[in-house]
Amino acid sequence: GCREAAEDPALQDWLRTVEPTCRWIVAVSTGTVALAAAGIVRDHASVTHWLAGDLLAEFGAERAEGRSLVDGKVVTCAGAAAAREVALQIVGQEAGAEVAERIRSELLTSGASAEPRRRRWPFRRAR
Repeated sequence: GCREAAEDPALQDWLRTVEPTCRWIVAVSTGTVALAAAGIVRDHASVTHWLAGDLLAEFGAERAEGRSLVDGKVVTCAGAAAAREVALQIVGQEAGAEVAERIRSELLTSGASAEPRRRRWPFRRAR
């Protein structure tokens, strides 16, 4: 769980080592707790899963309300749905709005019918 990650010295050392070289640091759900434990979001507002807010405070970070929060290169979000939105926002900044829109459109249309899923998923379900 997130407490184990927050208390894992090897993970914390790795996060502190790679953080200066990262263009973006993104934490989804309780992953924000690991960033707080490493000091990356210490003294900053961050978004996490609603059950992990108290853990953020234990590691010196402030829990912010909302689905996602961008603070410089550090992006935190509450869960998987918010992570998809954040990913598209980052793609837009890195590759342009047109690329982000094409990806968003594909994500929306691939769920609209079974045909696109069949193309991407080669395995058949047992009857």
